[in-house]
Amino acid sequence: MSSLQISHHENVVAHDTVDDGVLPLWMENGYSLQEIQQYFAKGAKAYTLYRGGFPISTCLTFVNYRHIWEVGAVHTIAPYRRKGYGKIVVSAAINDLLRRGCLPRYQVEETNSNSIRLAETLGLQKVVTLEHLYFAG
Repeated sequence: MSSLQISHHENVVAHDTVDDGVLPLWMENGYSLQEIQQYFAKGAKAYTLYRGGFPISTCLTFVNYRHIWEVGAVHTIAPYRRKGYGKIVVSAAINDLLRRGCLPRYQVEETNSNSIRLAETLGLQKVVTLEHLYFAG
């Protein structure tokens, strides 16, 4: 069993409301405005790293069930990828969840190898794989 490699980063800004400047990054990950608003209505938080006043990397935490909270919507804009910024915001999010007594669960699509590697570098371990089925009527 590996240990978590979670660190604190003072430049990460935590928000408990929707930041219109960050919204497009979450939406690039497939989240709708309505979905994001619902998460924040139930206590979601965003963790964002800015450069020159512009968001470069972000993630969300939102309740899944009781004390289990998802870390999702991880997005770093293209020029800043592969520089560790995603790891910084996710680390800040997990740190905050643990401090609040919540159980963090990292949400990632199975085809997103970069995001999976990010989670693994933090010491997170794979526990559940989901298949999504839908009605195409």
